[in-house]
Amino acid sequence: MADTKEEKCELTPENTQECENCGYTINAKDVFTRDNADYCAACYDEGFFVCRICGSSASTNDQCEADNHLMCRSCYEDNYTDCCDCGDTINIINGYTVGDDGTYCESCFYDQFFVCEVCDTTLPYAALATDGICRDCAEDAEDDGIHDYGYKPEPVFYRRKNDKTRLFFGVELETACEDSDKIPGAVKELMAFDSDRYYLKDDSSISPHGFELVTHPATLAYHLREMPWKKITTLLSARGFVSHNNKSCGLHVHASKDFFTQVDLIKLALFVHGNPGPLEKLARRNAAHYAAFADKIKLVKENAQDDADLARSACKCPSCSASHIPANVQKAKKFQILLNNPDRYEAINFLPEYTVEFRLFRGTLKTGTIYATLELVDAICQFVKVYNTRQVCSTDGWNYFLEFVGKAKYQHLPAYMVARGIKEVAQGETKKQTKGEKTHA
Repeated sequence: MADTKEEKCELTPENTQECENCGYTINAKDVFTRDNADYCAACYDEGFFVCRICGSSASTNDQCEADNHLMCRSCYEDNYTDCCDCGDTINIINGYTVGDDGTYCESCFYDQFFVCEVCDTTLPYAALATDGICRDCAEDAEDDGIHDYGYKPEPVFYRRKNDKTRLFFGVELETACEDSDKIPGAVKELMAFDSDRYYLKDDSSISPHGFELVTHPATLAYHLREMPWKKITTLLSARGFVSHNNKSCGLHVHASKDFFTQVDLIKLALFVHGNPGPLEKLARRNAAHYAAFADKIKLVKENAQDDADLARSACKCPSCSASHIPANVQKAKKFQILLNNPDRYEAINFLPEYTVEFRLFRGTLKTGTIYATLELVDAICQFVKVYNTRQVCSTDGWNYFLEFVGKAKYQHLPAYMVARGIKEVAQGETKKQTKGEKTHA
């Protein structure tokens, strides 16, 4: 065992040293030396420590603490600093340095600054234009013909002569390219032959480079015969742009919300979310993130338990089961939850004030596919108005829809459905209707 301080009298001058701090005589083999001075174990432990970062011993007079670790002052100053706003200690690698202002912690930084998604510059919120884009970049984009993402001009409604429908469609077509140098030329040409019926917007979700083309609202007939879709798709394809072959590109169709009654909207939600299989085939993608399908019937049940109004409004037909959708959904207030999607990333989005957004479609630069998509959206919108709730929401609802498409005489949709693997159903092929069942809603 090592000699104790009480045993120092037994030690000889030849094998002892005197502690620099307390003066005790200690065995030479138990000496701790630091900066040419000798210390006993107790004094060394009181006066020095091992830095957690560099591993060297350092005086406790230079001891610092951060992230629950002890370190020397040199390592502390190399790795830590204080937030120039709130004063909290932060690791430099987690800090945010803004010019000569100093370094901020994450919370203080995002309370006062943003990073422009276009120029990657850190700026105070006073310089924010919209949706993460600074004012300078937004102005530059407008000068180049591409508006910022939040741009929403006053809509201009286009219809053909004698077209009386109240159903208008606005289209958002996302397109991408590998080389950003291709964008200015394409934008210039797009704006040259038409700058009234559509406009271009920036969209940071498109990778690696691109933009979205947004049309003003127009009727189906106008889109098919007047909107210059052929010129648009031909130009973009010739310029090296893609849409279908880029997973970040979608084709979104906005339909006039005032075309529908509240019951129509509920039927719309139940029909779209109730038929993910065939609709994903027609949409050409399974976009769980961008346009997810949801079990809306399950959602209704979970929010309708013990609801007397819903129970009283339930269908009384002999074949009705516990899972049957009530015929008089207008009286079932719990069904309103169907129209309150948590965010826009669902197959059908009811959040816009004036439109219903069909988000499920993959982008395309094929004119025929755009036409078929518009006819499909029109068919769904018309179908939920013509057929009653029980037909729309039943297990045979998709066959009723195919029957409707067959009667409607769409120009592009039937062939497109067959090409996408959807079996064509002739008129009258649906299951026999329940006696007394009405065809119209």
